Amino acid sequence: MRAYPLVILLLASSSFAAPEADAEKTYDLLVTPPASVKSGEKAALRIEIRPKAGAAAHVDEHAPLSAKMKASAGLHLVKAKFVHADAKATADKGAELAIAFEAVTAGAQEISGDVDFFVCTEQWCARQQKKITAAVLVK
Repeated sequence: MRAYPLVILLLASSSFAAPEADAEKTYDLLVTPPASVKSGEKAALRIEIRPKAGAAAHVDEHAPLSAKMKASAGLHLVKAKFVHADAKATADKGAELAIAFEAVTAGAQEISGDVDFFVCTEQWCARQQKKITAAVLVK
């Protein structure tokens, strides 16, 4: 008789974990740097969390969202840490961050960082932690 509660508990916990395990299939994480930037110019790297069509997923406006960014020596980030209040909601219930920077030194540069956010449906919310890297060409 003691085996039944254990089996029920295992089945219940696995059924709750299954939708969250598929959370990555419900959105695209798009990282878009400018094509090129002239030395001394200001520009922005765009990070967008875009729900996939038909996925019924969204970035909840009340759930935490953060990004910690860093750049190679040839770029100066205007700001390195971002929170949900810095994000702009998109028409498709996603979120977008603009990582502003100034190009300092010509050549191949890089912006990288950690993005932490929640993708939700009506049944669940799943935390996503992603590392991103984008190349920026400074002329």
